[in-house]
Amino acid sequence: NMAGTDFNSPKLRLNIHGAMRLYQDLWLALDIANLLNDMSSADVLQRPLPGRQAFVSLRWTETMSNNDLNP
Repeated sequence: NMAGTDFNSPKLRLNIHGAMRLYQDLWLALDIANLLNDMSSADVLQRPLPGRQAFVSLRWTETMSNNDLNP
């Protein structure tokens, strides 16, 4: 409410993250948010929060050699 007297009850939200190196500097990551798919949570405006979400990403991290540091 506008007076700020309503509070959301505490909820358990379980997220999981995993990553593995595919090749040298190439990584594959998997993130799953709201693993338990709890649909009863709401934000402060009482709008429902999303259910289970999955994200897959590839990341390339370039390693620096000593030659890169001293031109």
